[in-house]
Amino acid sequence: MTPRARQLLAAGPLVFLLSASGCSTRAASCSCFQRLLEEAGCSAHGGTELGFPAARQFRGRFASPGAMAGARVAVQAESGGPVRLLSTDPAGGFDAGPLEAGAYRFVVCRPGMPGASGWVAVSPTAPETPLELELPY
Repeated sequence: MTPRARQLLAAGPLVFLLSASGCSTRAASCSCFQRLLEEAGCSAHGGTELGFPAARQFRGRFASPGAMAGARVAVQAESGGPVRLLSTDPAGGFDAGPLEAGAYRFVVCRPGMPGASGWVAVSPTAPETPLELELPY
């Protein structure tokens, strides 16, 4: 293992995976996210990065000062594959259903608002608590 790989792995497995995949940890700069933005119907990336949470499944709620009902969410495994498209419920809730363990990129946007993005690490050892992701709009 190279010294750089050891350094990235020490920073955390998700950072290591992202670097190995050619995507930076800054989601807005990754071309993979541009495809997700288009799939979700987002007008553009607004620069909001939602971090790197770990969870048993990609489900929870997007908290926002504005209403999040009907927001579009696109989720894709770090390795590629099909994109799951979701819509939030009236309270901003979402549930991507069962996902294999691994790293997933996601975007969320409301009609007429710029998209936000992030990564989630799905793991059977992560907390069962649903995610609570804060949006500034």
